[in-house]
Amino acid sequence: MFRSLSAAFRQYSNELCKQTRFMRFGLTNAYVHNDLLCSFSLKRHDNKKYTLEFGVRPLCGNISGVWIGDYTIDELADDQDVGAVDMDELVPYITEELVPFFEKAENAKSALEALIDIIQRMNDARLVVLSKENLEDHGWPIEKQIYNTDSVLFCAMKSLDFWTMDKCLSYKMVFWEEMIKSLHEHYLHYVQISDQKYANLMIQKIIRTEKVKEYYESVFEHVRERDTKHIQEEVYRREQISRTHLPQQIFCKKGEM
Repeated sequence: MFRSLSAAFRQYSNELCKQTRFMRFGLTNAYVHNDLLCSFSLKRHDNKKYTLEFGVRPLCGNISGVWIGDYTIDELADDQDVGAVDMDELVPYITEELVPFFEKAENAKSALEALIDIIQRMNDARLVVLSKENLEDHGWPIEKQIYNTDSVLFCAMKSLDFWTMDKCLSYKMVFWEEMIKSLHEHYLHYVQISDQKYANLMIQKIIRTEKVKEYYESVFEHVRERDTKHIQEEVYRREQISRTHLPQQIFCKKGEM
């Protein structure tokens, strides 16, 4: 089933690419527009059903190659038994969910709105599932889900939305502090049981995380100062790095879209 569905997905993708700005990279369809990388891909579930992974990321985010996506279509459903077994089931998701999502994400500002909307919709669907199963909600509050999301932060940086940048980085500072604390606890655990290999691994992770935190602390200072010039320069610098990691044909113009 996977092979036949993969072949059908490729065939559908080929036709889609002729009509839109998408380009096919294996089972991933992607394009870059207004410094945003949009993509969706076929994803296999453990139950042998299939869904679509999708999302939007600004190039000023950390993009190391043709990217697949942060979300899956089934996260929008309020039914736990989801997934498709053939293209006939997948096509409506593409036309009714993905096409409107990507059309709305025309630039960094509108992509920010589209991302917030999709995160809220997924949270609503998750709460419906929990209610049906009479389960307690242990997930993050919706505001933390939104503003702790990397793509939301980078869309805000690209569109110079200082209010959103401030919200995102406020959450990120707490997130990284908690991560460093957790890694340190793991380090002490491995020291206690004399597992030097994993203790050293935790030290490396702590150092890397502290460097990330220090970098964004610096960015946060410029955000607080409303330093437009610095943010624009940083966005440009990061975009150039992403461009070197992406296949160059993804930047080719495909006529009028």
